[in-house]
Amino acid sequence: MKPRVILLSQSPARRRLLRRILPRFRTARPLGVDERQEQREFERARPLREVRDAIALARHLSQLKARSWPEKHVDQVVIAADQLLFLPRSRRVLGKPGGRVAALRQLRAMQLEPAVLVTAVTVRHGARLWTATQRVRLRVRPELATSDLRRVLELDQPWDCAGSFKMESRAPEILAWIRSDDPTGIEGLPLIRTAALLKLAALSVASRREGPR
Repeated sequence: MKPRVILLSQSPARRRLLRRILPRFRTARPLGVDERQEQREFERARPLREVRDAIALARHLSQLKARSWPEKHVDQVVIAADQLLFLPRSRRVLGKPGGRVAALRQLRAMQLEPAVLVTAVTVRHGARLWTATQRVRLRVRPELATSDLRRVLELDQPWDCAGSFKMESRAPEILAWIRSDDPTGIEGLPLIRTAALLKLAALSVASRREGPR
């Protein structure tokens, strides 16, 4: 029997990506996790000065989401992810814009300096957690006019996307360059890392079924 996998995300991009390596799973929302409040509390304890701090924040949020779902079956495996965009020079985190004004502001900020898109994915079985992170460096084309940015925003409407772009849609029109070891991570779920974590979880499920020897 294969593990019963739950993806704690309502993102269509993450669902589409996960289906490439896992045909059967269900989706749900993380329970009781206020991402903005958790980020504020994290930053009070650990100001975001470097990329490693942004990575630590993404890990923290993805693990909180994974822990939020109750264990309902010994074969249950939970997947949770978090993604944020960090501007190293100005030491700022760009999350989901939520609307046009904030989205345009984010794209303009990425015209002024390269950004780092950080993705953390956590897989949980019972009390065990496995987390992997990925960083992607990118830059929005500095020469683009505001009207060009607005046009892409209106076509894609990436209001729920960290960094205000959709790589699977029109983001290539506005990006100057991308440096990544796994392009799927840009869309929200790095599949190379996720597949490796799921193998570890499957071993844990098998071991738990067998019980102590």
